Amino acid sequence: MYVAVSCLLESVRDLLLTSRLGGRQKAACCTVQVAPVKPAVCSYDLCREKEFCPDDEDSGTAQNKRDLAGIDPESSEGLHTLEKRGQRQYTAELANGHDLIIFAIAVRAISQLFQDRNANTGSVQPIRTQFRLRPGTCIGPAIDLIPIGPGRRPPGLGDDETEHPLEPQFSKRYFETITSGLLGGTTPPPNNLQPVDANNIEHYWNSPLHGLQQHPQVGGPSGIRPFTANDRMMEGFGSVNWPQPLMAVDKKINNPKGRMFRLQPPTKLDTVTTLAASAAHSDQQRDVDALLSTIRIAFAIFEYMNTREFITNYNLARDQVRTQLGFIETEFANAGFPIPGAQEWWDVVLDDHMRRMEDFMIDWVAETIDIAEDAYMTANGNLPGGGTLSTWASLRATLNQWRAMVITNGGQGLRFARALYSATFQPPQPPGGSGGGGTGGGSP
Repeated sequence: MYVAVSCLLESVRDLLLTSRLGGRQKAACCTVQVAPVKPAVCSYDLCREKEFCPDDEDSGTAQNKRDLAGIDPESSEGLHTLEKRGQRQYTAELANGHDLIIFAIAVRAISQLFQDRNANTGSVQPIRTQFRLRPGTCIGPAIDLIPIGPGRRPPGLGDDETEHPLEPQFSKRYFETITSGLLGGTTPPPNNLQPVDANNIEHYWNSPLHGLQQHPQVGGPSGIRPFTANDRMMEGFGSVNWPQPLMAVDKKINNPKGRMFRLQPPTKLDTVTTLAASAAHSDQQRDVDALLSTIRIAFAIFEYMNTREFITNYNLARDQVRTQLGFIETEFANAGFPIPGAQEWWDVVLDDHMRRMEDFMIDWVAETIDIAEDAYMTANGNLPGGGTLSTWASLRATLNQWRAMVITNGGQGLRFARALYSATFQPPQPPGGSGGGGTGGGSP
């Protein structure tokens, strides 16, 4: 903020003029002109913070596969062999006190995603669009959609990861919920849904159940027919055999999105506190950039998850897992170990979890805004003459806009397009078709 020199000169001129003319003195007045606040920039490389781009981001509870005895693969479409599996496993703590080991299905690294037959030809190939974090002003679009070139080895994928829109790790929360019979551990479900028998789930989850092989391939004719419940369900999230839901996503988006699915923050509040203290101490734009970029990632995640492309692929996986749960429920009943309600629980638990993710992220962003503001208010209070830090105005303007979105406007920017996240939503197709498993550019 500044007082224009012209304002002072105008007052002096008026005083001189009135004295020469012998008239009454005009009251000196001055118009204060406020300098425009320069928009804050969010261009900091979040991978400089190890929490955002760890070398081995584990979405669940890791265990050594060789510790699990009694699992003998019978065919390439049966039990999970070490060679065909991914590196992750999840441990669901069932209501009977036992642990259910859930094996993740292998997917290709991003550099190899389009080299498999199913991923490079036909109707089940992944969408050829990259989703990258956009450097630029903190208020405004945070995601860039970039076309991926043709062929088996398209360039420009080095900083991306192969992403499951619907996280396979959600299977852990699903089983813990349906065996307890309570949403979030406390809330009874709608429709008088009853808990699913944990003992019956355990009995055949990772054991051959050959009736499952009589059901259609997962994802369509080019998929496979697994004969374990684990592989049936987990193939439904997307795999080498059914890559259609998979997406090429910036690791700076993918990793914090995975943590959000576990109801964990994009980064710890201690990290935000440290970044805020550094920015207030240095009063340098580069440190403000680091602080605000760390907070903006929350809005970037939701912007990404509300694109038409993401929602379409999310719903593909959602519908496919639901279908496989129906087959699993049927065959468990045929084998004498019924698990009634397993399929019906699927959408109930998923919708509840999405609301919990919204609330969690709104609370996290509100806390980070307070942390950043408190650091600057403390620093400003230590300056002589009521002065403020030079970076305060742009930082405050950004924080105020975020606060209005999150608090005043009920979580704006941190809500899912809930009407589109459904089993029945079919987005409009662009002219000429989707180009392979997706819907093309743009957001709903």
